[in-house]
Amino acid sequence: MVDPNDFVIQWEPVRETITGSEDIEIVGYQVIVEQEEPLRVFSIDLPASVTSVMVPPEFFHKQYTLHKFEVLAIEASKNQTITSGEFITLP
Repeated sequence: MVDPNDFVIQWEPVRETITGSEDIEIVGYQVIVEQEEPLRVFSIDLPASVTSVMVPPEFFHKQYTLHKFEVLAIEASKNQTITSGEFITLP
């Protein structure tokens, strides 16, 4: 459960070199937050140097509502890796 007036999504930066594999170059992140009923979507593209984003309180207009989120790491070749989760807003 999260406070909709102070909700920040944070993530660890994707390492640019993984031992035993090819180097990767993360060029940015995309964060998507979705409320299903009624459908509302918050989406933002961020540079690779940013590892957190505050979701504006205005996005949340219903209490005790399930929201899903995704953080996409976008590689220079346009490949994407997604991390997802969900949360419920407090009153």
